Amino acid sequence: MNQATPPIRPLPPVHHIWVASDGDQGRLARASVVRSSSSRQWVVLGVVLVAGLLLSLTGGVVGAISWIFGMAVALAIIFGSAMARYNRVLAPVAYSGAVWTTGFGPASLMIANPLTTQIIDYAAVKSIDAGNDYVTIRTRASVIPTTIPAALFPPEAQSFVNQTLSGIG
Repeated sequence: MNQATPPIRPLPPVHHIWVASDGDQGRLARASVVRSSSSRQWVVLGVVLVAGLLLSLTGGVVGAISWIFGMAVALAIIFGSAMARYNRVLAPVAYSGAVWTTGFGPASLMIANPLTTQIIDYAAVKSIDAGNDYVTIRTRASVIPTTIPAALFPPEAQSFVNQTLSGIG
């Protein structure tokens, strides 16, 4: 009987290390919530808010105020539940003293935290969004992007990956 075997990928060497400190879990959760939404989702949300506000204006000032209040409550609930979910997910890996590492090889990058090691082939990378404090990696295979502290993906690593991606695509 011939069994399928998963592809074997060598681990890239560790290049960067980050040690979480007090408050990093909450900051990483907040960045993950904000960065997990695509710009397209923000545009759709903006259109819905403006359209709803314009429609509520036909009900006068009271209609507009009730629409604004209702949307503020709904957005607070959505953001709050997303924050709670990300905090639960990050609790076992972003506690104070948790060590994260990244490594960059010729064909893939590695992200390791106390529970998992993720290998991402460069061919699977859709985009990399680098901010001041966090870097978000979107892949073709996942709906939810990976957000990591910028210390794990410094500018020289970004240049290396961008050059590698331009050679692939």
